[in-house]
Amino acid sequence: MGQSGSGNLEQNASRRLGQFPSVTEIGSDSTSLPGRNKLAYTYAQILSVAISPVQDHIASGGDDGRLIVVDSITGDLKFSCDDYKFWIRCITYCPDGTMIATCSDDSTINVWNADDGRHLLGPFDCDVGAVLSIAFSPDGKVLISGNTHSCGLLGYLT
Repeated sequence: MGQSGSGNLEQNASRRLGQFPSVTEIGSDSTSLPGRNKLAYTYAQILSVAISPVQDHIASGGDDGRLIVVDSITGDLKFSCDDYKFWIRCITYCPDGTMIATCSDDSTINVWNADDGRHLLGPFDCDVGAVLSIAFSPDGKVLISGNTHSCGLLGYLT
């Protein structure tokens, strides 16, 4: 029988990822495996990633407060937004893929155009400390947020 514990899980995950030659490494550096797509930016920590439900895009946010959206096939940067002063804790796409919502340690939530990064709504100041999670309703009309103390309904977006 194989190893037990997290080491075995990490080895298996690494093996599975290694089977895909077109993996894009967000935040990769010069020591990344050869043959993988490399991006020109790095984070010390990536805190959230989301995959577009309708395009080949990956959105990520981290400790530098930037929302970065890349093409998941080529690794090309689609756009970047630098509006946060603190960590981006969570990123989510709306179900139809037209909007991206982000939340941050600065207690705010913003909504962006998923095609070009235009700022659509916000910042909404939740005034509760760090906003740790956000989610769209299945119809994309309601955004809900969570923090260490409660859940909040942001409201109807249309």
